[in-house]
Order: sequence, then C-alpha cells, then structure tokens
Amino acid sequence: MLVRFSLLPRLSPTRKWACNLRCYSTRKGDGPLKILFFGRGEFSCDSFKELYHANDVWKTIDIVTTPDELIDKKRYVSKSPLRLLGDELELPVHLMPRSSDQPWQLPDPFQTPLPNDHILISSSWGRAVPSDILSNFTYRFNIHPSLLPKYRGPAPIQWTIANGDMDAGVSIIQMEEVGKGKGFDQGDVFATKKMAMPIGATYETLEPLLAKEGGALLVDVLRDFIRGKITRTTQDHVLATRAPLIRLKHATIDWKEWSSEMVVNRYRGFGQQQPLHTTYIHPVQSTDHRIELYDITHPPLESPEPRSELMYPGEAILLRLSKTQKVLVVRCADGKDVWIRDVKPDNKKKLVNVGEWWNGVKVQKGGVLELGKENEKLDANLLPDVASLVLDQAK
Repeated sequence: MLVRFSLLPRLSPTRKWACNLRCYSTRKGDGPLKILFFGRGEFSCDSFKELYHANDVWKTIDIVTTPDELIDKKRYVSKSPLRLLGDELELPVHLMPRSSDQPWQLPDPFQTPLPNDHILISSSWGRAVPSDILSNFTYRFNIHPSLLPKYRGPAPIQWTIANGDMDAGVSIIQMEEVGKGKGFDQGDVFATKKMAMPIGATYETLEPLLAKEGGALLVDVLRDFIRGKITRTTQDHVLATRAPLIRLKHATIDWKEWSSEMVVNRYRGFGQQQPLHTTYIHPVQSTDHRIELYDITHPPLESPEPRSELMYPGEAILLRLSKTQKVLVVRCADGKDVWIRDVKPDNKKKLVNVGEWWNGVKVQKGGVLELGKENEKLDANLLPDVASLVLDQAK
C-alpha cells in the first residue's frame, strides 16, 4: 500500500520544522520535469522503465552511469545495463568515472543550480553522489528496496530474504550528502510501499518485483511534486537496521548455530552472490577441504521427518532417491534437516552432483560425514620461543 501523509492536519509555520516526524512542502513543480537519472544494474533498468513510460512527469531524461570495465584479467568487458538501455531508447547517456580523482561535470542544463524543475534520481547507483552535484538539486530522489529505516545499506533485498521477513517493500527518500556523521539511506521518506514476501522468493525473483514497484512509486511521488502535494517524513533513526555487503563470513555455515530455516533463507537471499560453504576432513586422506553448496531446500512434505541416522548438527549422509537422483541430507542446529543436490569442491571449477562428489570423498557405504570440521591448527602465539629454548639449553 502507498503510505501518504497529505490527510494529516496542516502544521502552522512555527511548528512546521519543529516536528521531527512530519515535514510538509508547498513547493510546486513547473510542469513536466528535467531529470538526471543515476544508475547501473538491472534494478536501475527495471525502475527506469516505469519512469520512462510515465511521459506526463518528464520533459527530458539524461542518464548517468559507469564506463565499461575490464574484469576477469581483462578478458571480459562489463557494460552498464542502464547504458545499453539508454542507447536503445536514444537518450543522452553520460559516463561518470568511478575514481573521484577524475574530473566530471554535470551535463547541460543541470549546471544551473537549484531550478525547480531539475530533479536528480538515483536507483541502485551503489556509491555516494558527490556533494557538489547534490547541491545543484533541491529534490534528490532515491529508490531504496526496503521499508526504511529497516535495512539501510547496500544489500537490503538479500538481507530481507536471508532474515526470513514476511514483508518486503520499497521507499522513495531524499538523497543526502554522505559523511560528516551521516550515512547512506538516512534521508526523509516521501513514500513507502509494502508487499507480502512471495513464497520461495530468491534474490533473482524478488529484485525485479521491487524495482518495478519502486519505479511506479517514484512516478506517484513525481506527480505529487508537480501538483504541489509532496510530503516527507523524517526517519526514526532508533529503529534503523543495517544491510551490509555480503561477505564470505556471512555464507560460512555454522551447523551448530544455524537452523534449517536460516540455512535455506541465506541460500535464497545471497547464494547467487556469495555461495554458502562448509568444510570437512577427508576420511581417507585426513586433509581439510572446503565445498560450496547449491540447490539447498527443505525436505519435501512427504519426507518431513529428520533422518534417524543423523545425531548431531553438521552430520551428513547421502540419500538415494532413485537410481539417478541423490541428495545430501545434513542435520542443522534445530534438529531438522536440509537437502543439498549440488556442490562445488575446492578443486573443481564446475558444479557436480552430490552423488559424484560423495563417491570421490570415499565415505563408507551407509557412513556419516561430519561437515564444518577442520584439522586443528597450531596457534603461533602459543608456540614456544625457539631462540629462548636454545639459550636455556646452553646455560
């Protein structure tokens, strides 16, 4: 639902700015707007399409995105999806270098500071917009895929799924300068829209839904701006939570602490970006190994009971469903199991079926493999000082 505040009592001028929860703007737009749109990825493209098709709110649109990048040892050129879309729509596209050391100027007509019909919009831009650019715009709208102040930061969609939230949503906020005690996503909120979390949602399926909803919500806000009915609400910073970048540590499964729900949710939330992984000790070679885990699910409804062969968190067995289908069944901290169908061993570049991997590990038939285990490593800080030992023996 769209959250609006225009039906609230009008504040007197003396109370208008004293209120820390509601702020009203009587500034009216001068008809269709001249928009400078910052973005790069697929989320930017999906939200931009909603704006582009609402041609009653804009007079011109210029796109700002990143230059092409050479990655994977310069063998692959990464092109901005938003740049490709802008070229397809025959819109002006401006490339802003990633390094702040390289000079970059606002394109015409946005070099003129603070005209009422000049609007800056960002969607999945991924970095701070310099203050000298922000200062040229009174209104700077950012599409953020969470119900702020919840999940401030660069990975809100991933953490919404990983934490098992029942609702997702988008917010349109005022983009503020970052630094001097201020962080990302702390600006006033113009509108929010909540949606029920789709069953089995993954990052890949939820991102385009939120991008489309965010673009449509932005259009509503821009129409209110043109009519002079735009409103904003200050975020309650006490309620703020973070959505940090997904790191390796976030995907390292602790079988003794993670429930089956947590394992599946984290796989759905950021497995495409940072695969979940675990370790084990090879039962024959006694060497440490690391594997990435894929296609992680709860057991099907017809097989809900935990396997009796598994006693402790991290224990795993190979279950043969048919001659060709096998799954790895792993016990989690809540006493329930998860099913895993594919893995990527540390010495392989491609995924392999768990049956093939299990045969290579050479676990005894009907045996149990303990995941999350490594050989104990000596702590260098606890080792004796060799030089001191030599001196002692010489005395």
